[in-house]
Amino acid sequence: MSLWKVIRRNLRFFHRHNLGIILAAAMCSLVLTGALTVGDSVRSTLRKLAEQRIGKGDIAMLSPDGFFEEDLATRIHSELKEDHTLIAPIALSRGMLTSPEGSVQVPNVQVIGVDER
Repeated sequence: MSLWKVIRRNLRFFHRHNLGIILAAAMCSLVLTGALTVGDSVRSTLRKLAEQRIGKGDIAMLSPDGFFEEDLATRIHSELKEDHTLIAPIALSRGMLTSPEGSVQVPNVQVIGVDER
């Protein structure tokens, strides 16, 4: 008996099992493809929302202490010598939001302080 004949007889005998395995593999690939597509869509949406909130920011400098000198933005702007470049100082901190009567509290809120630039 040749190898191909054994394979053909095996496939014919276990055709229900093989069909179930093929359908399960197809279902798994569909679920995985859908999850990757939804994940990519969510990532894209979150990136767009973050870019809308931040504006046209390209570079951020963070200090381990949390703050820089106030005139650092002006000094960086004068060193770049590009008129279309906008440098703005931003203070970034964590805080807690509380209603006036104190009944509602939201912990771990990101507080951002920005001047008119």
